[in-house]
Amino acid sequence: VAALAAIGVLTAATLVLNDITHSSWTAAIPLVAISLPFVGVGALIAWRLPANPLGWILMAIIALFLLSTVGGAYGQLVYQHHRHWPAAAVSLFVEPLWVPALIVLPPIAILVFPEGRVTARLLRWMLALYVCAASVYILCEWSIVARAVIDSHIRLVPDGDLTTINTPPRWFRIVQGAVLIVIAVCALTWVGVQSRRWRRATGEERQQVKWLIGGACVALLCLAAMLFGPNPSSSLLARIIVNVALPIGLAALPASIAVGILRYRLYEIDVIVRKTLVYAVLAASLAVLYLGGITVIDDGLQRSEEHTSELQSHHD
Repeated sequence: VAALAAIGVLTAATLVLNDITHSSWTAAIPLVAISLPFVGVGALIAWRLPANPLGWILMAIIALFLLSTVGGAYGQLVYQHHRHWPAAAVSLFVEPLWVPALIVLPPIAILVFPEGRVTARLLRWMLALYVCAASVYILCEWSIVARAVIDSHIRLVPDGDLTTINTPPRWFRIVQGAVLIVIAVCALTWVGVQSRRWRRATGEERQQVKWLIGGACVALLCLAAMLFGPNPSSSLLARIIVNVALPIGLAALPASIAVGILRYRLYEIDVIVRKTLVYAVLAASLAVLYLGGITVIDDGLQRSEEHTSELQSHHD
């Protein structure tokens, strides 16, 4: 509940800041399209199996993405629109969190599906290397932000990034390239691990893994296109593709997991969903009957009082 409340607050803050900065509608559509499947599926898994990190990872993806969006919009208002708001420098450190949200966490969700644990020693070592590489990248990016804040040399591009991040020093480009290689190799390896599992699985498990692999491939291709695709500022079509179509494609990952849940009885959540729907329909029916009964009784009492008053007036 607390996680959902925090995501709700971040969503509201994102929409409000988006309206204040007069951002394009292309920024709101992917926000909603990505948030609903990630939050819905993540919350369902976390509620059913709180010890399984998969649900929390899916919700963390959206929480960090929203936090990054809020930081970017807040920084724009302070440094570009000259709003004198507090904690402006904090927004600069928050904005880069889209990297773990959209690049780092989705491959981990692919790896831990569906049990939420990594048993093979080699995969555990690979996961540790993966997390260390991602942490090094974030720390290096924060060091550039800290240097800009200390030197009071803060210039932002239209999307809220620091100009020193978009045109980084040579050492940072080397770190960035190395980290992207580690992430790409690990992500492809983990998809291969799931493919191997699919070949060995049978029955419903085979279908669950098949849908995951399909959704994972679509999400990873969209992510690669976002990182290495056309410049969004080159044309309206490129802006729509990069800012709308490709982010929506990332939702293929939770959507594929949702298919496994609802169609192939993953985590046996489908039983809970059906029971919840039955209880909801029953509760709604009882509420309608109750309100209808109260209305009929109230109407009957009013008519009885009117009839009684008519008899008394006629008697008088």
